Amino acid sequence: MDVRQPEEAAEGTIEGAVNIPRPKLEATIESHMQDPQQPVVVFCGGRGRSQLVADSLRAMGIEAHVLRGGYAAWRDDGAR
Repeated sequence: MDVRQPEEAAEGTIEGAVNIPRPKLEATIESHMQDPQQPVVVFCGGRGRSQLVADSLRAMGIEAHVLRGGYAAWRDDGAR
């Protein structure tokens, strides 16, 4: 789950990621979760927003993990 703003995600994202900006999370999460039992990996540009979103998801009963270093680390590591 890419929690960056749409203009940030438009510059590049991880294939298969769904972009749900942090301010819209609570209002739209249910429409994006096909299986609420499926764990979610959350990322942002660095780490701050994704940790907040992961905490919110956990409070909703969704298993959430933060991609350490966010999109920038994933991209800089060769996009693996």
